[in-house]
Amino acid sequence: MTPVHLHLATADVTARVSLRRGEALAPGTHGMAQLVLDEPVAALHGDRFILRDQSSARTIGGGTIIDPLPPAVRRSKTRDATLVALESADHITALTALAANDQRPVDLIHYAAIFNLQPEVAAAAHAKTGLVLLGKDHRMAVTQSRLTALQEATTRQVLAFHQAQPQAPGIETEALRAELAPELDTDAFSHVLRLLADQRKIEIHSSLVRKPGHDTTANSADVKLWETVQPVLTTAGFNPPPLRELAPQLKLKDAILKDFLYRQMKAGNLYKVGVERFYLKTTMATLAATAQAVHAKQPNGLFTAAQYRDAAGIGRTLAIEILETLDGLAITQRVGDARKMRKDFVPMLGAAEAAPPPAPGAASKPQAQKPGAQKPQQRPPFRNKRY
Repeated sequence: MTPVHLHLATADVTARVSLRRGEALAPGTHGMAQLVLDEPVAALHGDRFILRDQSSARTIGGGTIIDPLPPAVRRSKTRDATLVALESADHITALTALAANDQRPVDLIHYAAIFNLQPEVAAAAHAKTGLVLLGKDHRMAVTQSRLTALQEATTRQVLAFHQAQPQAPGIETEALRAELAPELDTDAFSHVLRLLADQRKIEIHSSLVRKPGHDTTANSADVKLWETVQPVLTTAGFNPPPLRELAPQLKLKDAILKDFLYRQMKAGNLYKVGVERFYLKTTMATLAATAQAVHAKQPNGLFTAAQYRDAAGIGRTLAIEILETLDGLAITQRVGDARKMRKDFVPMLGAAEAAPPPAPGAASKPQAQKPGAQKPQQRPPFRNKRY
């Protein structure tokens, strides 16, 4: 790499000119090169610079900044195409050129930073070029045609996976991303999957993706056992009996019922709350919708376990255990002693309405004393005395 002096605005720093192996810039010609600076400088797309020799006595060239924030990767065909697109002085034209390649996502944060765009200007550019923003932070975007093609490929791949491995609970999200869209980061690809889940074309369970209704435990014995267990859990609603009570109630051995419940949980039909309570997926959806309703009523969106307890009409301990389960599913998030909604529960649990308000006095009624039972001895009130 050739050592030079870089003059950019008022900055004068030493740098080295890096060309691709085998390339050269003859006098009077132009081309792309990377400047490796010995000190950081402030630069934006379109800034002009001058290069002088190592002694800073002779001007050897000059140019225009294309990308002041280059990624720490070697140049490739994809990178060269990005640089060609960024050569345009107009940010709209540059973004249109970036979006022209369906196989390459656009890094919107990088794009806005190098052009020094205000959020509203960047948003207008996104809308004008018809890009679809992906992920929570909207860092990446693709064209609608690329998104449609990726969604169709994902659906086909999931179906093909189940045909090849019918007993598998689903395909790992990361494996699916690596095969279909390695150019997208995890956040952006998860957004694509959530869009498909909203359309009921796939189901997302933990880190697995599967076709809707896929059940690895489907067999005649399990179907019969499910017909026995499901009505009991449905009737129990928000307060299903723990495993130690459910087994004798169903006249089943603990080990057999436990194995069945855990297999149904792995299949996504049940969710475990606390140590040994199991809730139907539909029940968990209603509980999540109740949390959403409580969240919506709060001015700052934060709600307490007590507020959730009152809305669901359950005890405090059970309310905390349910909220901890929703935390584990990333549906709610604890913030100090309160909670807030973290993401939409529908793609994971399905649509549901919040629980109706409990009837007055329905929660925690005092138990009637059995006839002949002695009343507990009342302790006298404590009074402060001075000695």
